[in-house]
Amino acid sequence: METLQYRTKKKWITLLTERNYQTVATIQAPMKHIESYEGRIEQFAKLSTVNGVFYSVERNADLMGYHIHLMFNAYNCTREKLSFTIDTKPNYITYYEDVASSRALAGYVTKHMGKDIHYNFYEK
Repeated sequence: METLQYRTKKKWITLLTERNYQTVATIQAPMKHIESYEGRIEQFAKLSTVNGVFYSVERNADLMGYHIHLMFNAYNCTREKLSFTIDTKPNYITYYEDVASSRALAGYVTKHMGKDIHYNFYEK
């Protein structure tokens, strides 16, 4: 029998896979609070060149802070432009790549869904 948490995660994976995000970034900035970047990512999502954003914030393995998995579709975006837009140092964006597999990525970023995680979704 499937648990509610499992069914919820499956629905998120389906939803995120359907969005076909093209870029994924990991932001490993010093963050003591799970919602530290909420406003910054919302501003990024509102840009006319950005067509959709999903992010999840997870606790670091050392339990000393958080990191962000950011999936998005944007025209002509680079690590440097993302860094400038969300007002963070470029070296805090530890991973910035094209998405190889939407389904695999959706499974990865939702692995802690329903636990100690903060997430948000922006669509236009």
